[in-house]
Amino acid sequence: MYTIVPFGEENKPKLPPQIGDVTLNELMKMKDVEVSIKDNTLKAKKITPTETLTLEVKLYPDGIEKTERIINRPYKKKELRATVVQFLREGKTQSEIAYILDMSQSYVSKLIKKAKEKGEI
Repeated sequence: MYTIVPFGEENKPKLPPQIGDVTLNELMKMKDVEVSIKDNTLKAKKITPTETLTLEVKLYPDGIEKTERIINRPYKKKELRATVVQFLREGKTQSEIAYILDMSQSYVSKLIKKAKEKGEI
């Protein structure tokens, strides 16, 4: 889900309830949440046995872009090939896909190769 929210007191960014309504400092101290901040982008990821939750917030001069994702974790990672193909169509890089799906970039590359062999790309 993509949204751009203008700055203002009534529109302060909030974390999705899946990760929790906590401050950034609290979020960064949580052991089960991976948080990174680079340039104008904050990324947070929490992995549970059944799903991967990600939040990405990009700051712009006139507002923010917030992306929330909930990806079900299949029994086997190869079952995510269709999701990888969809992310590729949306313009995501292999590294971005690997981060979102919690797998290595090389495994994403293997899934892409398999999708090409099957004519899915």
